[in-house]
Amino acid sequence: MNFFRVTLMSTLLYGFFPLARAQKSTSGLFTPQGVLILDGALDIEHPDLKESLQLNQAELLGQPGIDDDANGFVDDVYGWNVNSHDANVYPDWIKNLYVLDHERARFLLDKYGRYVCGDYTAKVYFMQHQQDWVPAWTLSSQSHATHLAGLIATESRGAAKIKSLDIFVSSAPPSSLVPRDALAGLRKSFQLFQSLDSNAASPFDDEAQTKIVIDESNRYLSTESHEISNYVKASRMGVVNASLHVSELAIENFYDQMWKDDFKKRGLPPGTQRNAHQQLLFQSLVNASVEAYRHYWNEIVGNNPEVVFVVAAGNDNRNNDEEIIFPAQLSTLFDNVITVGAVDVYGDKTRFSNKGTQSVLLGAPGVCIKSTAPGGLYHTMTGTSQSTASVSGVIAKLRALRPDWSPKILRETLLATVSVHDRLSGYFKSSGELNSDAAIQAASSP
Repeated sequence: MNFFRVTLMSTLLYGFFPLARAQKSTSGLFTPQGVLILDGALDIEHPDLKESLQLNQAELLGQPGIDDDANGFVDDVYGWNVNSHDANVYPDWIKNLYVLDHERARFLLDKYGRYVCGDYTAKVYFMQHQQDWVPAWTLSSQSHATHLAGLIATESRGAAKIKSLDIFVSSAPPSSLVPRDALAGLRKSFQLFQSLDSNAASPFDDEAQTKIVIDESNRYLSTESHEISNYVKASRMGVVNASLHVSELAIENFYDQMWKDDFKKRGLPPGTQRNAHQQLLFQSLVNASVEAYRHYWNEIVGNNPEVVFVVAAGNDNRNNDEEIIFPAQLSTLFDNVITVGAVDVYGDKTRFSNKGTQSVLLGAPGVCIKSTAPGGLYHTMTGTSQSTASVSGVIAKLRALRPDWSPKILRETLLATVSVHDRLSGYFKSSGELNSDAAIQAASSP
């Protein structure tokens, strides 16, 4: 396995992070109904979203390349790109996926949406046209943030003002397409680790190398969480939509794949098992990363107590009360976090949605949801991500109606107005699903 020297790693990782390290004073008024979408690239040109975007007027009317509002982020008219450390939230390479061959993009998004919703003809199509599977999957994956934005705007009855905080997609196109990945920070730090010193020992064999991996990945994740936390504060938005999750299981799977890649490079046979010492080092890496992500999300949420964080429960059909999963579990620690599961058209918990009678507060529709996609298109998606966006939209409406309400009161109001169903008992804390009309009516009452 290839490894890095600490000094070179630190220079590469942190030499270009001036904005995250040197946070300036924030400016501008707090926008209670503002929703910051913590996700990927957002189509800021979609005709159905333009009226819902929150523009930074100081930067829009200011000088390019100058931090006109002195919030620590240059030219952040529409939001911020954490990957590129710039304001490009809709990179050209993403835009071109949808606009260079507009009709084909429309066709593939439609087919993929139908496939996800169980349409038999769509399944047959991809069996017969396997070359279209990866392009269709890519178009769907990269439309995620734009899809959420459409739902937020709709569920808020037009009240939401939306900004992007892109943590998945860089301004420059990657060498190969990768999935939207909540472990992106850990993945990037480990890949950079692998790319350098080719003569170093494996972190799965050598304790010193294990410590280097832990220290440097922790440093990378800490830097990223600082940048995210700082922008949440600088944006002055009242809601953050985080339709993503990081679990201990996902971290274990990540390191297990790194282990397999390591053994493959050494020419060892597939299926080689870790010995006791290697397993100890493997578990050390997993435990350290779990704690790093715990700190990552605690910092982002804890440093922004005036913001309501609406987060996805996850799509693994697991019990979040018994798992380690971030940020979903933070609803048990912070009263400004709302964790959302998914229900189907009948109001039942979906087969894929995670549950948790302590940590997952309510359900919301999450099956075959149609919304906006890049390139002025539309797409159908399924998941707790979509459920989360619906709740974010309602919270934005409540904040517009009651800007003086604290996150705790907003959460209590939302949970007090759910539609309670016996069939959701044992799955969600409220035993209910989102009732947007009831929540809005409660906030509208004197």
